Amino acid sequence: MYLRYAIFSSILLMSLWGSALASSKGESKSWELQQLTNKVKQGDFKQITSILVNHQGSLVYEQYFNKGHIDYMNDLRSATKSINSLAVGIAKEKGHIDSVSQTMVSFFENERQWKNPSSIKNKITIEDLLTMSSLLECNDENQFSRGHEERMYIFNDWVQFVLDIPIKGFVPWEPKPEQSRYGRSFAYCTAGSFMLGAIVERATGKGMDDFLEEYLHKPMGITKVKWNYSPHGVASGAGGTRYRSRDFIKFGELLIKGGQWEGQKIVSNSWIEQSTKPRAIPREGYEYGYQWWRMKHHIDGQEEWSIAAMGNGGNYLVILPQRELVILITSEAYNTRYGHSQSREIINDYVLKALPSIKR
Repeated sequence: MYLRYAIFSSILLMSLWGSALASSKGESKSWELQQLTNKVKQGDFKQITSILVNHQGSLVYEQYFNKGHIDYMNDLRSATKSINSLAVGIAKEKGHIDSVSQTMVSFFENERQWKNPSSIKNKITIEDLLTMSSLLECNDENQFSRGHEERMYIFNDWVQFVLDIPIKGFVPWEPKPEQSRYGRSFAYCTAGSFMLGAIVERATGKGMDDFLEEYLHKPMGITKVKWNYSPHGVASGAGGTRYRSRDFIKFGELLIKGGQWEGQKIVSNSWIEQSTKPRAIPREGYEYGYQWWRMKHHIDGQEEWSIAAMGNGGNYLVILPQRELVILITSEAYNTRYGHSQSREIINDYVLKALPSIKR
């Protein structure tokens, strides 16, 4: 009897990670995740529609709340900006884009003359747009900004809107690129993200929706995606593309696997590495790459950085490649004070605390 108990205990300890998080039906056996499930159901965390955790390629926790369900099309808002990075990488590797050093204006030479001409504007590159450091006077966090996304939405021609944005100036307390780490001045610019989709369209001759259907979504078994379009019919990479939770979490696993999906190369590992490197500093505790965020966490007394896609309302896709871990939170707490803070609390105080120590 004691031998059986010892053997059972050993097996239990060896499988602690999988069993601690969830059963195959998403029923958490971890105290932290049981508490999380209860808190969401009780309304302590508001307007959450799903929480999924993938570890080592397996979905180990999956819960839907409120109106969320397995086939619900989540409006992930700006979390889908990160798909721009994959789109540009695939277009580059297919030979449609020569380099991220190509200028924005080179793709729109047949457009009518734009306003506020500038030699600086002529030099803005794809990389500048990817890193939100283009020097366009475009900052969604400043309601007075000329390039604010809400101004773009009321224009008929969004491409022309972006081409017309003037170059920014710098107030004395704002660091200039040469004074910033990585040499870039970050400003959150949805209009610039939209322009990346327009560039993919011009470069490939296909709308970004059709291009990604062929080279990203279909190969990954994603059969249902809902896009937003500009008034001129350009599929928008600016955000708000709708995905089912099980589909969107796949992009985290794609990054962990270096751009491979079930043995098929979707995008190169080199592009994944380049696009997730820190290239600008948005704020304390965060870094930014090519449309991907980097977030600082404290796990087991150590500082670790994750790769993340983030959107209004608390929509988060968080990837810790070193732990082969992906966390997805979908939420409809749009334009609230608590949307982002509660999702970060869920990630740091519940999901990550449910992890046993993993020696690397």
